[in-house]
Amino acid sequence: MCGSGTLLIEAAMLATDRAPGLHRGHWGFGGWAQHDDGIWKEVKAEAQTRARQGLAAYESRFYGSDVDARVIERARRNARRAGIGELIDFDVKDVAQLNNPLPKGPYGTVISNPPYGERLESEPALIALHSLLGRIMKSQFGGWNLSVFSASPELLSCLQLRADKQFKAKNGPLDCVQKNYHLAESEGGKPAMLAEDFANRLRKNLKKFEKWARQEGIECYRLYDADLPEYNVAIDRYADWVVVQEYAPPKTVDAHKARQRLFDIIAATIAVLDMAPNKLVLKTRERQKGKNQYQKMAEKGDFIEVQEYNARLWVNLTDYLDTGLFLDHRIARRMLGQMSKGKDFLNLFSYTGSASVHAGLGGARSTTTVDMSRTYRSGRNATCVSMA
Repeated sequence: MCGSGTLLIEAAMLATDRAPGLHRGHWGFGGWAQHDDGIWKEVKAEAQTRARQGLAAYESRFYGSDVDARVIERARRNARRAGIGELIDFDVKDVAQLNNPLPKGPYGTVISNPPYGERLESEPALIALHSLLGRIMKSQFGGWNLSVFSASPELLSCLQLRADKQFKAKNGPLDCVQKNYHLAESEGGKPAMLAEDFANRLRKNLKKFEKWARQEGIECYRLYDADLPEYNVAIDRYADWVVVQEYAPPKTVDAHKARQRLFDIIAATIAVLDMAPNKLVLKTRERQKGKNQYQKMAEKGDFIEVQEYNARLWVNLTDYLDTGLFLDHRIARRMLGQMSKGKDFLNLFSYTGSASVHAGLGGARSTTTVDMSRTYRSGRNATCVSMA
C-alpha cells in the first residue's frame, strides 16, 4: 500500500545521503541581495558528490507495492525524478500476494499507512485487510520490524501484534498513531482467534442451523442473537451475504471498548463463515422514532435474490436499517401460503409484500397488497418480481 512512493523515496534519499531538491533549477534566495553564488555552488557541488558516493556505496534495496497500477507507475516516475529510481522495486500487488523479498536475510523494516475509512460500510473490508496483513507479517517476516501509521487504533488491534513503541501524530484533523513492532522469528504459528468465546458460539450455531436451513429450502435465517451478553449483536444470513446488526451500547459503556469489541466480532465472523469481507453488511440498531425508521442509510439500490421455501424474494441489505424481509415472520408467511389456495388475498399494512408472494404461490385466486408507506410500496415492487 505504498501509494505514490513518498515514504520509500524519502527513506532512500536519507539512506544514500541525497539532499532534497538536488535537481531543482531555481531557488528563491538567488534574488537575495547578500546571496553569495560562489558559496552556493560549492555547497551544491559537495551535495552532488555526497549523493553520488552514497548511491554507489549503498547495497540494500527498497520494495514497494500497491494494488493500483496507475499509482505504481506514478511512484516509479517520482523515484526516477528524485534520482533514486534504481534503488526501489515497485510492483502491482495485493496484500494477499505480499511475500518476503529477502527470505534468507538480512532482516529489514516494513512500513505501511493502510486505509482507515470512517464510513461504517467500509469497516468489514478494513478489518479483514488488517487481519490479513498481521498474518502475513507473522508468517513471512519473522525477525523484521514493522511500523504502521493509522487513525484507527481499533483496526491496528486486528494485526494481533504487540507494539514496542507508539507515537501520537496528526494527519490533518485526524488523531493518528504510529505503532512500531518487532516480529519475533517464532511468530509463524497459527494466529489466535479474536473473540474466541464468540467464535465458538457462532461455529456451534452454524453447525446447528446450516443443515436445517438446507433441508427446509431456506437461505435467510438468524445465526446469532446476542447469545453472549458481552457480544451484543444479531447476525442474519442471506444466502452468501451476512448482516451484522450491532445493538447500540448504552452510554455507560466505554465507546472505545464497544468499538473494539465490534471489530473483534466482525473479524471472527469473517473467519468462522469463511466469507468475502465485501459481503458482510454492518448496521447499528437503535430505537427509531417517527419517520427516522424509514430514512435511507445508503443509495446503492442493490438487491439480492434469496429463497424462502418455494418463494424467491429480493432483499435490499444496504439502503435501509431493515432488509425488507422480517425473518421472524417466516412461519406465518408459509402458513398464509398454505391457507390461500383458491381465495382472494388482501394484504393490509403489507410491508414489502412478501406474504403476498407466498399467497400467490400457494394458489390464491388474486392478491391485493396495500401499505401507506411509499418506502414499503417501492420495496414491494422489487419483492414481487420473483413471484412473476
